[in-house]
Amino acid sequence: MAENKEGQSKAEDPLIASLIGKEYSGQFYDLTHDQAALYSLATGLLDNSIIDYSKSQKYLYENDKTFSVFPTMANAFAIKEINHFFRIPELQKLIKHENIPSILLHGEEETRCFTTLEAGEQYGVISKIVDIIDKGKLTIVVVRKDIESVKSKRLHSSITSRYVLQGVGGFGSQGGRVPPLDLHKVSEFTHYGGAIPTLPQQNALYRLTGDKNLIHIDPAIAKKAGLGRPILHGLCTYGITARAVFEKMVAENIITDSSDNIRAITDIGARFTAPVYPGETLDVQISVMDKCKIYYETKVKERNITVLKGYLKYRKPISAGIWTASEASHAANRRLPTLLRKLL
Repeated sequence: MAENKEGQSKAEDPLIASLIGKEYSGQFYDLTHDQAALYSLATGLLDNSIIDYSKSQKYLYENDKTFSVFPTMANAFAIKEINHFFRIPELQKLIKHENIPSILLHGEEETRCFTTLEAGEQYGVISKIVDIIDKGKLTIVVVRKDIESVKSKRLHSSITSRYVLQGVGGFGSQGGRVPPLDLHKVSEFTHYGGAIPTLPQQNALYRLTGDKNLIHIDPAIAKKAGLGRPILHGLCTYGITARAVFEKMVAENIITDSSDNIRAITDIGARFTAPVYPGETLDVQISVMDKCKIYYETKVKERNITVLKGYLKYRKPISAGIWTASEASHAANRRLPTLLRKLL
């Protein structure tokens, strides 16, 4: 195969080649305190199973001096691009399915955090396809979403999503343009992240954050997709788990407890291995590794089935703050003026 200017193998199929690198969505989103609080309630803060209410004010009350937006909220407003994804003409021509949403599952999510989200700011999101992997009976489409603050022009995060399209394949694209998720087989869990109950209406609550896929709310569509009934959003499980892991590590003083400890998070990755149904209990197990990496596994307690496997990476604090000068230069102060120029 020939290689493109970045040294990546080009897909042999011209239609696939036209999709790789295709930017299909550029949107602005205003992040309000109310949206941030709603997201927190939808991802585990409706009771004290993750964090005591007295300590949750920083996520729920806009006048709290330490008000914080949990990093996975970026995933919640980045997923709003999904309707643009469904309408990509080249993808529709390739897949040849009358209802792409009904065959799509969220396979993996990987978030690289460069700085914190700030309520009251506006963010620009650019989404593009970066890889297509043909597995014969299914196809994986890898999408990257870059999120940048309009005010500071700093890149907040880069999110890589792997969408699984069931029952379609045979396109011949072997992928390999994006490294696989850095998961590790855990032989022993060292900490218990807790049992977090979800509400029977958790799907309806999380849906208010912006993920409107009908398999999460419409019984007929969920049944047609072979799910039996509406399932909980994968990104809801992702957010609940990441928050549970983070708060447990703060409580254990593995991630230093301070007003800005949320800045310590650098990466959150997860593979969705089975659906969760609203009302089930999420059981989170944690394994603390060296090199500032924490692996976790989430099971549905009632069915004893693993639904999520992933990791959280963090920086150790230094006397001057969470980040070194070189890290700040590379990450928090990284500027991508071309991103906003495309959106404006």
